[in-house]
Amino acid sequence: MHLLVLTDFSPAADHALAYADALAVQLRATLVLLHVQRTSLFDPEALTGSLSPLSEGEIATALLQRREKLSVPVVTEATVARVAEAAAAGVRRYQPALLVLGRPAATKGSPEVVAQTTALKLLGHLPCPLLVVPESAPTPMPPQCVGIAADNQPFSLLPQANAIIAWLHQLSARFTILHVAEPEDNDSTTVACQHVLESGLLPVDSRPHHHGVRHLSMADGIAQGAQEVKADLLVAQVHRHTWLGDLFSHSVTARMVQRTTLPLLLLPIND
Repeated sequence: MHLLVLTDFSPAADHALAYADALAVQLRATLVLLHVQRTSLFDPEALTGSLSPLSEGEIATALLQRREKLSVPVVTEATVARVAEAAAAGVRRYQPALLVLGRPAATKGSPEVVAQTTALKLLGHLPCPLLVVPESAPTPMPPQCVGIAADNQPFSLLPQANAIIAWLHQLSARFTILHVAEPEDNDSTTVACQHVLESGLLPVDSRPHHHGVRHLSMADGIAQGAQEVKADLLVAQVHRHTWLGDLFSHSVTARMVQRTTLPLLLLPIND
């Protein structure tokens, strides 16, 4: 089993790598650490054309420095390509159980949409689970409380998520179903919880906690609910039309990627 981790050697990428390493220990997985030359994962400079590419020697040194700190077997690669294309090639080659990338802390003068460019491109190309780790996110491993965002619609998970779902099943964490409703609507989580159990995302005999939130914004309501239940990992499902479509930037999932302060695990589902 492999976990594919993208790096630009930034603090955010290193934070995500440390989280992936701890997860790989639990999964007994091999890490594939991929650096894409001439492209920055989340750097606003990527849009200005003023990036200063590292030399081959500098890249090799940076990869070696990170490899030496890891607890599991690791494969390091560097390539010259667009990030989404390089990631897609890596997914085809290694069939990873998970794609991991860091998200930097928001900085003044750096538009949120710029910081999410890579995540949006990856979601547009790859129907495999994606883990976004914010730079400032607490990252206990294993997680102690997992928040699962769910609506009242049934869903089925794609086979690409099987390994990560098996890991979730093994956790002794507290699971809480988070359901957001309009302020005037019923915020009961009963239906949402039933669909989560029927999907196989959690064991059928599990007894997850329920937490309803009333909010005008679905994404902000999920964030509020995750904070209220003290989650340290947030799980959400992404419909294939969102995953593969060009309108992702307008979706609830995009706002979750932009605003989450927790590691966010996105699982592709069938419509």
